[in-house]
Amino acid sequence: MSRVAFASDHIGYDLKTALVDWARRNAHVADDHGTHSADRVDYPRYAARAVRDLAAGRCRTAVLVCGSGVGMAIAANRFPAARAVVGHSVEEAVVARGHNDANVLCLGSRVTSQGDAIKILAAFLDAPYEGGRHRGRVAQLTALGGRAAGSAPAVPRTGSEPLAIDFAPGPTAVDGGVLAALARPVPHHKSAEFAAMLETVTGRLRRMTGLTGGHMLLMSAAGTGGVESACWNLCAHGDRVVVLTNGHFGDRIVAMARAQGLSVEAIESAWTRPLAIDRLTACLDEGVAAVFMVHLETSTGQVNDVRAVAEVTRRAGVPLVVDAVSSLGALPVSFAEHGFDVLVSSTQKGLAAPPGVGIVAFTDEVWRRAAHRRSRSLYFSWERAVRAESRDPAEMLWTPPIPLVAAVHAASAHWDLGATHAAGRRRRLLSGMRALGFGSYLPESVLCAESPIHAFRTPPHLTAREFRAAMAEAGWFVAGGLGELSEEMIRVASYYPADPGERRLAMFLRDAGNCVIGHPDVR
Repeated sequence: MSRVAFASDHIGYDLKTALVDWARRNAHVADDHGTHSADRVDYPRYAARAVRDLAAGRCRTAVLVCGSGVGMAIAANRFPAARAVVGHSVEEAVVARGHNDANVLCLGSRVTSQGDAIKILAAFLDAPYEGGRHRGRVAQLTALGGRAAGSAPAVPRTGSEPLAIDFAPGPTAVDGGVLAALARPVPHHKSAEFAAMLETVTGRLRRMTGLTGGHMLLMSAAGTGGVESACWNLCAHGDRVVVLTNGHFGDRIVAMARAQGLSVEAIESAWTRPLAIDRLTACLDEGVAAVFMVHLETSTGQVNDVRAVAEVTRRAGVPLVVDAVSSLGALPVSFAEHGFDVLVSSTQKGLAAPPGVGIVAFTDEVWRRAAHRRSRSLYFSWERAVRAESRDPAEMLWTPPIPLVAAVHAASAHWDLGATHAAGRRRRLLSGMRALGFGSYLPESVLCAESPIHAFRTPPHLTAREFRAAMAEAGWFVAGGLGELSEEMIRVASYYPADPGERRLAMFLRDAGNCVIGHPDVR
């Protein structure tokens, strides 16, 4: 007795039904994955259902039926676990099983009679794999697929290895040279070696952000800590601030400012709409301490217009704080070109380094405004940090995360100051996902194809949770939506610093396609 997964399209429905009946009458366990009528369907989806059983180890053999058997074989062989053959005769079936360790038999209802098909199936199930001289060729076939047929997924569900985060919206994958920097002997943070690393990193950040004068500070914090530091240092308790928001992280700034006792005026837009800049002028007067905005809204991938907001805040004489956590290093963001006053970011996205180092930069004008007042925070005090910097330009406030700074230093050697090197790959990621049936969450009017982050609605037959779980089985981490959209979308990103020949992108899209066509329709 053996367990066999069966599937067919509408043309092969009658023959598949007969084969299932035969298998059950002959003591085999037959799992019928459809289709279950003669209504027209597309065969790749049903082929994938049966082959997924094979890949998961739930059966050793799959039988697929369409008009000729060829289409089913092509679909099955898209999966690394499958070695599919078209069976025209008993002799072919025996040789395919014996010499090639074939595990998927494809039959054509238009070219093979029911009687012959049953004989071919019986021979295929009974024939042993001969091994011996054939092992080398079968091993080569397995290597082409990247995984042994019927073996566990690339990432075991035991949790022994992490999922690949190449296409996560952060933290991003980092290359081997950056990881190696984490393992080097730790220099003292008062040493000349550490000072040289810090000077190099801040100098490259200055060039990347177009900051002349002012201050470029690194801190032991995530981007959220950097945004909080702007609230602590620019505003007194009860001060009025304005927050432009059209996503989860804009809403987070609103929550942070309110938690610090500030009077917040939130200019809210739908998550699918641009920031409501036209409403900003009426909110600004001498009593407003600062305006906050997010450049790249991680929750949707929307790129907000910093320059347009800065034009309004400059006229009103109010400092503009830009959350560039997701955009720095991935999109152009410049003090000189965009006209903002404070930039907050971190290292784990466009800068291709591990998380844990926050970045706060501000102009001389902002510093003159903030220097006369004492920070309401000890840890996040800009005044203390600037004082430490004035004593020694290569000094960080408090004890820094030295290995993380070393990793950032290693990553900085590869920063593309133009921030446009990955634009083509991002467009191809967007078009590839759309070709698989994923719809962009953002409308075309606000969609930026060069954005490193894109949010998608899944195809109608597949939920976001199901797709994420299937991709996890294939070894990939895929992010879900944030806030109230947690179950309505998936988010993919292209921050991966190096992808020669776009091999990783091709693998990701291949596995995404397998997950889409391999999932059962919602019945």
